[in-house]
Amino acid sequence: EFESEDVIRRVYEFTEQVKDLKTKLTNDTQDKVVRTAQSDVEERRMTEIIEFENKYNNVVAWMTNIGESFLTQHRDMGIDVAYVSDYLDNHQQMAADLKENEAEFRHVKETSEKIVASTESRELAQQIVENISQMELKWNKLKRSVDERIKVGLDYLKFIKLVNQFRVSSFNLQELFKTLSQDLASSSAFEQHVQEKLNSYRDLYEQLIQSSQSSIEVLKRADHEILKLNSNHMISDIEIMVNEANSLFNSIKSTYEIWRERLNSKL
Repeated sequence: EFESEDVIRRVYEFTEQVKDLKTKLTNDTQDKVVRTAQSDVEERRMTEIIEFENKYNNVVAWMTNIGESFLTQHRDMGIDVAYVSDYLDNHQQMAADLKENEAEFRHVKETSEKIVASTESRELAQQIVENISQMELKWNKLKRSVDERIKVGLDYLKFIKLVNQFRVSSFNLQELFKTLSQDLASSSAFEQHVQEKLNSYRDLYEQLIQSSQSSIEVLKRADHEILKLNSNHMISDIEIMVNEANSLFNSIKSTYEIWRERLNSKL
C-alpha cells in the first residue's frame, strides 16, 4: 500500500514537472516570437533610415556639386550674342534638371516625415527635421537663383541683340553717307528714302537706350545673394556699349546734317 501511494505521489510530481516544463517552453517560445517580431520591426526601421540617409545625401550632394557649382562657374553673361544665348540655354537646362530631380527631393521630404512620426528617438527626429529644413532652404534658393538668372538673361539678351543690330545699321548708314558725299545729285524720292532710314535708325537707338535702362534696373533691383552674378561688371559693360551707341548715333546724325546742308547749298 505504501508503495502504491509512493508511486502515485511520484507520478503526480512528475506530471506537475511536465506541466511546469510545458508552460516554460510555451512562454519561452512566445517570448522568442515577440523578440523576433520586435527584431524584424527594428530591422525594417534601420533599413528605412539607412535608405533615407542615402537618398538625402544624394539630393544634397547633387545640389552642392552640380547646382551650386554651376552657379559659381557662370557668374558673367559676357557681351557676345552667342555667349549670352549659350548662357541662357545652360540655365534653362539646369531649370529642367531641377524639375527632373524634384520628385526625388519631395520623396526624401515625405520619407523624413514618416520616420519622424514613427521613431521613438527624439534626438533622431530633431536631427532629421533640422536636416530636411536646411535641404529645403538650399533647394528653394537654388531654384530661385536659376529662375532669376533666366529672367535677367532674357532681358540682357534682348539688349545685346539690339546693340548688334544698331552696329550693323550704323555701318550701313556710314557706307551710305560715304556714297552720298561723292555724289550730291538727289531727288525728293531719294531724300525721303534717306530720311526713312534715319528715322528707323533713330527708333532703333531709342529701343537700345530703353533696353539698356531696363537691364540695368533689373540688375540693380535683383537680390544679389540669390542672383550671384558679377552685376557691377555687367552694368559697366552695358554702360560702355551705350556710350559706344551714343557716339555712333551722334556721328551718323552729324554726317546726315552735313549732307543735308551741302545738298541744300547745291540747290
